[in-house]
Amino acid sequence: MKSTVLTLALASAAAARKVTVYNACPFTIWPAMFTNAGGLPSQPTGWVANAFTSVSFDVPAQWNGRIWGRRNCDFSTNPGPNSCLTGGCNGGLLCSTTTGTGVPPVTLAEFNLNADGTDWYDVSLVDGYNLPMRITNNAGCPNPDCPVDLGPICPSDLKGPYDSAGFPVGCKSACLVDALAGKAGDSPNCCSGRYVLSLPPFLPRFMTAPLTLTQPQRARDLPALRRLALRFLQYVAVLPSPSLPFSPSPAPRSPPPVPRSPPSLQHRLTPPPEGNCPNSYAYAYDESSGTALWTCPASKSAEWTITFCP
Repeated sequence: MKSTVLTLALASAAAARKVTVYNACPFTIWPAMFTNAGGLPSQPTGWVANAFTSVSFDVPAQWNGRIWGRRNCDFSTNPGPNSCLTGGCNGGLLCSTTTGTGVPPVTLAEFNLNADGTDWYDVSLVDGYNLPMRITNNAGCPNPDCPVDLGPICPSDLKGPYDSAGFPVGCKSACLVDALAGKAGDSPNCCSGRYVLSLPPFLPRFMTAPLTLTQPQRARDLPALRRLALRFLQYVAVLPSPSLPFSPSPAPRSPPPVPRSPPSLQHRLTPPPEGNCPNSYAYAYDESSGTALWTCPASKSAEWTITFCP
């Protein structure tokens, strides 16, 4: 019995993946992590990262989650989601394992490891932007990034929040701006209300499906579709909660025209996207660009590095 337990423990340890988070920024940030499925990593859900420091830890072989950075934090008086200027979470320094997804605007590193033999990953601007980021690996797979500081070039209506010196440390998504104006329930930027028909026909039943789906098509779409459902609810409630129930709205009788291409933060930046972050995930259905959602064979057992301010 003891040998069996030891064998299982060794197999589990061998299957784990190494993740390194490196803060290359010349200032302190507070990285955070949220697990959607697959078991919790060995690292706490939040920590302080001084300039030019790194931390390495293990995640389960089939980990599904996100990592992001928080800026300008003070947990001494306000341990809740507003304890940071950007990226704060329920729980304070240690983000809640059930509702601590991070308050936008925030740049995300997203992973869905070993989904039917494939690692899916991306640098996402769907929740807006707050820090430059790059994902690299030791398996020779693509390295998505957003290495540009988008704050200063962000459109004026999306720019912010600002630090005490008046510098823009974030760039909001158009959906978040609509939510703050009370319009998230019927917005082309959120694919909601009258614009919900712009979504794929299978989305309503997918949004209520468990995170453990293993079909290749569903596994590929998990980062986009599940995220969109949860994110829409977050914006409507203005709360970071990944576990809220979802009830699809009935189809409108006469929907208005749907924009030709989904709205995105990148499409409104100057200079154009190719000069900014062409390898990042810009909006919930950005897969067609070919430079948004990236893959790596799970058999390579890639080790991952997330670098802030690459």
